[in-house]
Amino acid sequence: LPPLPAPSKRPLLCIIDSGVDASHPDLAGLFSPDDTVSYLRGDASPADLTGHGTAVAGIVAALGNNGLQGSGVVWAGVRLASCKFLDAFNLGATSGAIQCVRWCLSRGAKVLSNSWGGSSTPSATVREALRQAKEAGALFVVAAGNQGQRLNDDEPTYPARYAREFDNVIVVGSSTRQDATQDTSNRGVDVHIMAPGEDILTTAPGGGMASVGGTSMAAPYVSGTAALLMSSNPDLDPVLAKRAILATARKVESLAEDNETGGILDVEAALKLSLACAYA
Repeated sequence: LPPLPAPSKRPLLCIIDSGVDASHPDLAGLFSPDDTVSYLRGDASPADLTGHGTAVAGIVAALGNNGLQGSGVVWAGVRLASCKFLDAFNLGATSGAIQCVRWCLSRGAKVLSNSWGGSSTPSATVREALRQAKEAGALFVVAAGNQGQRLNDDEPTYPARYAREFDNVIVVGSSTRQDATQDTSNRGVDVHIMAPGEDILTTAPGGGMASVGGTSMAAPYVSGTAALLMSSNPDLDPVLAKRAILATARKVESLAEDNETGGILDVEAALKLSLACAYA
C-alpha cells in the first residue's frame, strides 16, 4: 500500500445507526467526543443501546494487530463518526435519520454507512437528504433489507430504491459462507452487490464480541471498502469508489439474478483497481 494520508486528510466515514460503544478496546481512539451525536428523541447520549451500531463500527474499523479478536476492513487510514437515531428496539424516526444525514455531511463525511430502512413508501424528505449527499460528494451505502424479497418495480424498499435516481447510492445484500444469497436478504434489480452477512464476529458493547448477520452487517463491509479505496487513493471520489467496488465484484453464477453485478464484494480486487487508477 502507498503511505496513508495524514489523519486530517483521511476520509470521514459516518455510521448512522444506534450509536456506538466508543470505549470498546477494539475501537479505542477511533471516535472523538465531537464526532458522536444522538438525534434519538428523548436520548441525548450517543452510547449504543442495542449493539447494532457497535457491531457495524467493528466491521468497518476494529483495530488490527492489537491482540484482540477483531479486525475491520479499514483499521487504519479512516476517520469515524457516529450519529444515533435508532432506539433500544432498533427503531427510529425518519426525521432522526434525516438529521443524521445532514449532521454527517456537515462534518464533511465522504461515506455514510446506513444499516436501516425497509419502508415500502417513498419519502420526499429522505429523497432530499440523499440529493444533498449527492451534492456534497458523499457515498450513501445502504443495506438492502432483510425481508427476503425480490425487489422490482412492484416491490420497492426505501431508501434503497433511490439508487435508481442517485449514482452515489450503493445497495448491499448479504451472502452466506457458501457464497449464496442469504435467505433473509432482499435481492433483485435494486441490489448492487452482496457482502458477507452470516456469522460475522464483531465488536459488542461492554468490550466483548458477538456473532451477527444480515444485510445490516453486509453494508459496512462495503462502506469500509469505499473508505479504504479513498484513503489509499485520495484522488478517488465516492462515485469512482463505487464503480471500482462494483466492477471488481467476484462473480458467482447463482447470484446472477440476485444483484446487479452478479457477485460478492472483493476488497482486494477493488483496492488493486483503485491503486492502478492512482498510478496510471
